[in-house]
Amino acid sequence: MIVALAVVAAAFASCAPTEIAWLDLLYRSAFAAILTLAGSRARRWSLVVASVVVSVGSLGPALLAGLAALVLAVFLVGRNRRDRVWGAAIGALVSVASMHLTLEFFLGDTAVLAAIAAVVLCWSGFRNTSSRFRRVWRLAAAGALVLLVAGTVAAGVAAALASSPLLDGVEAIRDGVSALESADRSAATASLSEANRRLESAAARTGAFWAQLGHLVPVVSQNLTVMQRVSSSGAALTSAARDIAAKVDYERLRLPDGRVDLDVLTSFRGPLFGAVEALDRAKAEVGGLDSRWQLGLLDERLDEFDRKVTQLHRQTAIAALAVDRVPAMLGARGERRYLVLMGNPAEARDLGGHLGNWAELDAVDGQLRLEAVGSPGELTLPSDEASLASLDPYPPSLSEMKPLTFPQNWGSSPDMAEVARLSADLYQRKTGRRIDGVLYADPTAFADFLAITGPIQVPGLDRTISQKDAAEFLTATQFVAFPTESAANTAVTELVREMFSRLTSAQLPGPKELAELFRPAVLRGSLKLYSLVKADQKLLAAMGIDGVLPLPAGGDGDVIGVINRNANPSKIDTFLHRTTDVEVRWDPSTGEVSEQVTVTLRNAAPATGLPNLVIGNLAGLPLGTNLTDVALLTSFELTEATLDGEPVATRPVFDGRYWRDTVRVALAAGETRTIRYSLEGAVAPSDTYVAFIVGQPLVNEGAMTIRIRPTKGSVVGGRGLTVDPSGVTVRARDGANSEIRVRVRR
Repeated sequence: MIVALAVVAAAFASCAPTEIAWLDLLYRSAFAAILTLAGSRARRWSLVVASVVVSVGSLGPALLAGLAALVLAVFLVGRNRRDRVWGAAIGALVSVASMHLTLEFFLGDTAVLAAIAAVVLCWSGFRNTSSRFRRVWRLAAAGALVLLVAGTVAAGVAAALASSPLLDGVEAIRDGVSALESADRSAATASLSEANRRLESAAARTGAFWAQLGHLVPVVSQNLTVMQRVSSSGAALTSAARDIAAKVDYERLRLPDGRVDLDVLTSFRGPLFGAVEALDRAKAEVGGLDSRWQLGLLDERLDEFDRKVTQLHRQTAIAALAVDRVPAMLGARGERRYLVLMGNPAEARDLGGHLGNWAELDAVDGQLRLEAVGSPGELTLPSDEASLASLDPYPPSLSEMKPLTFPQNWGSSPDMAEVARLSADLYQRKTGRRIDGVLYADPTAFADFLAITGPIQVPGLDRTISQKDAAEFLTATQFVAFPTESAANTAVTELVREMFSRLTSAQLPGPKELAELFRPAVLRGSLKLYSLVKADQKLLAAMGIDGVLPLPAGGDGDVIGVINRNANPSKIDTFLHRTTDVEVRWDPSTGEVSEQVTVTLRNAAPATGLPNLVIGNLAGLPLGTNLTDVALLTSFELTEATLDGEPVATRPVFDGRYWRDTVRVALAAGETRTIRYSLEGAVAPSDTYVAFIVGQPLVNEGAMTIRIRPTKGSVVGGRGLTVDPSGVTVRARDGANSEIRVRVRR
C-alpha cells in the first residue's frame, strides 16, 4: 500500500530527468518504489541521514514531507524501535521530498542531494536484505548500468556524427537569411539548399533507431532531443525558405507604368504561407527546448537558431500578410481611395506639424492615380451646432482646435487612428467622397518620395529640390524664398501635385528597396498610414507604420508623452529644440509610482532677419519669441508643475485614455526654459514595468531619457537597457511611438 501511494505521489512530481513524459514518469515511479522498499529494510541512522539531507534542500510541501520523515525517524531512534512499515513510510516521504528539491547553488545541486539521500537509504536497505534479494538487486543494477552505458555510447556516436552537419546547417541558415535580406535570391537559394541538406543529414543520424537508446540516460536525453528537434525543424523550415528564395521574385511585381502586378503578387501566396506554417512549427518546437542541462556549445547554437527563426518568421509573416492584404489595398476588389495629409512641423501639432497640403489618391487594379491636390482652406466646413456636436466622439483636445474651421489642425492628436477617422469624416462631408485610408507625411517623408521621382523644379524659383535638401526647403527656405505667404503656398501646392503625378506613373523600387528607403521616416514618426478597413490594420501594425497609440487600459502601464503646439501662430518651430528626462520611482510589490518629468526647451530663432511669418506672433511679444503650449501626456495625477523653478498653473484635460497637463511657455530668441512635472500614481503590481511612449516628430529630433528605479529587486538586463546598481536607463526616440519594458528579479 505504501509503495502504491509513493508511486501515485511520484506521478504528480515535476522533475524530468529525460524530459520525455512517459519515461520520466517511469523513472519517478521506480525511484519512489525503490526508496520505499529500501526504507523498509534500512537502518534507523540511514533514515535519519536521508531525512536530514532532503529537508535541507526543500521548501513548502516538500519541506513538510522531509520534516515528517525526520520526525518519524527520530521517533524510531528515540524509542529504539524497528518497524518496516514506518521505515517504508519514511522512505516514501524521502522520495517525495527528493523530487521537489529547490536549491539553486549550482547546476545539479538538487540531483546531488537526491542522489546522496537515495544512496544512503539504498545501501543500508541493500545490506539488510536477504542474499536472494541482494542477487536480484545486483542483477537489476547491472542491467540498468548496461542500458545507461549503451545509451550514452549510442547518443555519443549519434552526436559525433550529427554535430558537424548540424553546426554547418545553422551557419548556412544564417548565410541564407542574410542573403534574403540583401535580396540575393541565388545566394539565398544556394545557402538554404545547403542548410537543408546538412540538417536532413543531422536529423537522420540523431533519429536513427539505435540512437534512441540515448533517451534512457538523464541529461544525455535532453541534449539528444535538442539535436533531433533542431535538425528536423531546421530541415523543414529551410525547405520552405528555399521555396521563397526560388519562387518569390519581388522584382516581377514592378511594371514600367507604375502599376503593381497583382497576379504575380497573388502567386506568392503558396510559398509564403507554407513558410509561415513551417516557421510556426519550428518556433513552437525550439521554444519548448529550454533545459538547464544543455551543453554550452549546443545551447549557444540553439540560441542562434532561435534568433534566426524569429527573424525569418517576422519577415515572412509580414510578407504573407502583404500578399494577403496589398491586392485589396491597391484596388483588386474595387476602388480604394486614400487621403494624404502633408504636415509641416515648422508649425508644431500633435501628430508632427500643421497640415499644409492634402492629396487624394485612388487605387484601381494595382495602379495609383492622383485625383486631387489642394490646400487646407479648400476643406473648411461650417461650424454650426450640428457639426460641432458631431465632434463629440473625438478627444476634447482635438475638438478644441476647431478642425471644422481650421483643417490645418486635423493633426491635433498624437494618435493616427483618431486623425484618420476625423479626416476621413470631414473630407467626405466636404467632397462627398468616401476615404478608405489616410497617410500622413512630413517634409522628411516628402524628401524620400523624391528619391523615387527624382529632383523637381520649384515653381516660381530658379532651383530644384531633391531628397537631399527637400526637408530643409519645406521647413525653412520656402518661407523666405517667396515674396508672400500666398505665393509660397501656391508654389508648394504645385510642387506636391508634380511629385504625386510623377510618383503614380514611375516604376516603383522593389519591396526591399522601398522598405530601406522609408524605414528611417517610419521610425522617426514622419510617415504613417492608417486604413479604415479593419482587415488591413494587422499588416500596417506589423510594419510599424500605422501610428496607433498602444496605450494601456486600467493601470496596466505608464503613459509618457510630451507634445508641443505652436501658439504664435508662425513657422518658428524650425528653431525649437526639446529634450525630456524622466525619473521613475516604482514599487513592484504595490505598483505605486512617483515620477518626475523634466522638459527642457531651447529657442534657437534669431530676433531679426526673418519675416514675421517665421519669427512673429500675434501675442504682442518681441520678434523671435516662440509661444508654445507644452502638454504632458500621462496616466498619473499631477501634484506639482514648475517653470524655471517657480510654480506654474497647468490646464488639465482628460482625453479618455490619458491626461493632458498643458503649460504655455514664451521662449525669447535664444532662450532656454525648463518645465518640471511631478506625478503620483500606480500601476498593477508586477515584476515588469511597462511604459508607453507617445512621440512627436519635430523638425529637430529631440531625446527622451527615462530612468527607472525600482524599490525592490534587481533589474534584469535587456536590449536597449543600461543597468546600474540603482536601476536602469532607457533612451527612447522622441519622434515615434514606442513601448519599453523593464523587469526586476526579486
